Amino acid sequence: MPAKLNRIKTESLMMWLLLVALLVSLIPLLVLGQYAVPANDDYSFSVESHHYFEETGSPLAALRGAWEQTWDSYQNWQGSFSAIFLMALQPAVFGFSCYRITALMMIAAFLCGTFLFCHVLFADVFHERKQIGICVASLVSIVGLQLMLSPAEGLYWFNGAVYYTFYYGLGLIATALMIRLLRRGGWARLVLLSLLGVFLGGGNYMTALCFALVGAGLLLLAIMQKEHTWWRGTLPYLLFLAAFVANAMAPGNAVRKLGMQLFEHPMGPAAAILASFRAGFEYGVQWFRLPVLAMLLVLAGILFGRREPREAEAFPFHFPALVTIGSFCLFSALFCPSFFSIGNKGPLRLLNAIWFSYVLLLALNLYYWIGWVEAKRGRSRKPAASAVLPAAGLVLGLLCCGIYVLRAGSLASAAAIGAMRSGEAQAYYAAAEERLVILEDPAVMNAELEPYPCTPFMLYTADISSNRLYFINEDMARFYGKQSVILKTVE
Repeated sequence: MPAKLNRIKTESLMMWLLLVALLVSLIPLLVLGQYAVPANDDYSFSVESHHYFEETGSPLAALRGAWEQTWDSYQNWQGSFSAIFLMALQPAVFGFSCYRITALMMIAAFLCGTFLFCHVLFADVFHERKQIGICVASLVSIVGLQLMLSPAEGLYWFNGAVYYTFYYGLGLIATALMIRLLRRGGWARLVLLSLLGVFLGGGNYMTALCFALVGAGLLLLAIMQKEHTWWRGTLPYLLFLAAFVANAMAPGNAVRKLGMQLFEHPMGPAAAILASFRAGFEYGVQWFRLPVLAMLLVLAGILFGRREPREAEAFPFHFPALVTIGSFCLFSALFCPSFFSIGNKGPLRLLNAIWFSYVLLLALNLYYWIGWVEAKRGRSRKPAASAVLPAAGLVLGLLCCGIYVLRAGSLASAAAIGAMRSGEAQAYYAAAEERLVILEDPAVMNAELEPYPCTPFMLYTADISSNRLYFINEDMARFYGKQSVILKTVE
């Protein structure tokens, strides 16, 4: 018993250390959010909502504009009805300064999804103590956010981030609810998961495909294990599939495909699947960097040798190789919608969400393999010293991160601090405010705007051009009620 108490204390200490590390790493990212400004498609989908709000001052009127935009896009451009509805309500609709909540929204969705999923998976399925789920969630969150391919598109640009980062979090929440519903039931969970399923079905195709596969897998496992509760998940899953089909069959998708055929080269199903497996292998190798190794070392230190024989038998860790193969197939499948629709791996905002999944799947695979090893060792193994392995894992992990940083590796929090210390973030936001004075001046109908003095990597995604017919120029002009908007050329 004293040994077990020591292990629980060690796990609790590691849990609090990782939670503090996560919190500290989030502070620069959240502070930088105050310098985010609307850009690109933020204007495209929110014109009607903004006009309704400006005319009435009522958020309910903005909802009417969002509904009208959703219906128009569904018919003429894109079937992702729930995502379009959110895009139409981007924060700047209610005031330019409101846009600063964008990063907070995206980080909150990411963290809620990651922590809820890990808590439910480790508590309900693996029968673990809560500390282990929190440790895994903290490590995955730190590495996932710090090594994003494009923080600008994943956290600070509402339109792109809400479509992928936000829906990634929702997908994890839905998966956690599905597990809970199958194991515990409950009408509240049934209703919430049904609503969330419809919402996910109307979002991006990558998240929808992932939930389709994972949801089907959970139902199939429940049936194979002869659990009489498997039927609980059928209604939410069928509602999700119906929404997904409605999304894919939208008339606007055909219009968009016709309009983009000069720029995009979609693949057939077989070619897209093969390309997805190739991309899964290539990115699986490319993304395995020192901070990822650090995460696995810290996690291994926490997990190895901590469970008593009876605890190791609480969950049968069968077929770890099959779990790894299935994980690779799921990871590869995330690339498939993009290859199928546009013939390439997709934009950075999409790759951000795939990266998040990659980190999570690696952590889960390591846990499963360690569980299998512990189960194989059984009663013949000797208990490990409670604090030695976690401390060793932490030291090695920090060493890996230190080497990565010294080799000029970029961490998002460090980049955020750098953007603010150099004054780039402040200059970027000040220039946007100067533009706003012109854009909100009713006497100016043909607005000429100065170029941004800098384009911070953490914040900048796209800008208007010197061509007044460029789509961002036209959408910005409609948003602010101008005849035209143009970028001044630098002489």
